[in-house]
Amino acid sequence: AAGLLIYIGYRRVKKRRSTHQLLGIRPGLDPEELRIENITPGGVLQIKHGGDDGTDLDVVISARHLYAQSDFEWIEFQGQTGDEQPVYITVVDDDELEISMSQAKYRLDALGITEGDLQGGWPKTVKYLNRSYKLQEEDDATYYRNSDTSKDNGEYFTFADYKIARKSDEHPGSLTIERWESGEIQVHPSTSVDIGR
Repeated sequence: AAGLLIYIGYRRVKKRRSTHQLLGIRPGLDPEELRIENITPGGVLQIKHGGDDGTDLDVVISARHLYAQSDFEWIEFQGQTGDEQPVYITVVDDDELEISMSQAKYRLDALGITEGDLQGGWPKTVKYLNRSYKLQEEDDATYYRNSDTSKDNGEYFTFADYKIARKSDEHPGSLTIERWESGEIQVHPSTSVDIGR
């Protein structure tokens, strides 16, 4: 798994004071509270070996979105690399911090299935890059663009999370299918990122 170094907002910074001006962090945060969850647009993440050729990948954060369920929330950072390739970094704090990266969002036909195939519910298994992924969880949530939780700003969607039996460098460890209230269906594979704490 790729290691993640955070230029701005790293958990290990909790134990030491910083005298640097930290761009991309919410104003007024004490340096002891610097961590990935607090990065805002303008922050930069470096993902070790995150590039297609194994080079480090610098991601400039352009947006910070919020996902919410009845009693649970998670964050998606949207950013760009030097070649302006979009990157999505998801941060979930579910007993422990889980970070994953997706560099693309596809249409449903990337899995070789159609919308009609979903009429009976989410499939138990799907194939992506000739590897099988098994259904792990299905649920619904609300998406708040730019973390704006003001009234009527959320977009409702249902989703299914799938895990691969044996992940590798060529095959992402998980993928998600999302069906949005608008009717749009998105598929995005993702790879776990180890922050090396």
